[in-house]
Amino acid sequence: MNNFEDMNDMLGKPGCESKAQRVQKAQRTQRAKNAQLEMIGLVIIVIIVITALLIFLVYKLSNPTKNIQRIYMNDEIATNLLLSMNRVNVEECPGTKLEELMVDCARPTPSMHCSDYTSCEIASQTVYRILNSTLFAWGMSFRFSAESQYRGGVFMTFDNRNCTSRVKEKIAGFALLSLYPIDGSVEMKLEICTKR
Repeated sequence: MNNFEDMNDMLGKPGCESKAQRVQKAQRTQRAKNAQLEMIGLVIIVIIVITALLIFLVYKLSNPTKNIQRIYMNDEIATNLLLSMNRVNVEECPGTKLEELMVDCARPTPSMHCSDYTSCEIASQTVYRILNSTLFAWGMSFRFSAESQYRGGVFMTFDNRNCTSRVKEKIAGFALLSLYPIDGSVEMKLEICTKR
């Protein structure tokens, strides 16, 4: 039978395959199957990667990133403006700082008077003037409040552009002023609203 197969190989008759040809054909078929499996595996990997990218994009677009620089800037503005306001010399009371007027106003019985106005009236006018020439002029939404236990809580407040407690994102700066020689303090708070 070996001779017969060899003879068919030599003659090249169709339909008659040698053992070597059958092995080669089986190897080609196996390689084709392996190639198909590799392609299916590659397609599955591509689908997984695309799905992961879509999930990532949906997450990123639904949760906008916070502008860290803007948050830092607003925090610095709120804190520094409060600190600076307290050191301002008040025009109506020469030689008197706003801090002194705020402390006097927060006491149980304010005693300072300048130009026929109480410390509370002058402090309120000065704070209003400062906020208008800075934050309001810059188009920023804000809420300022001053609070003292002796004045029944908040005794001075200014806000603009609906910067209320319903606003989701606020940056706040705080300043505490001692009421020495009596116990207590004035809490000044400046909130800058970043989203309404």
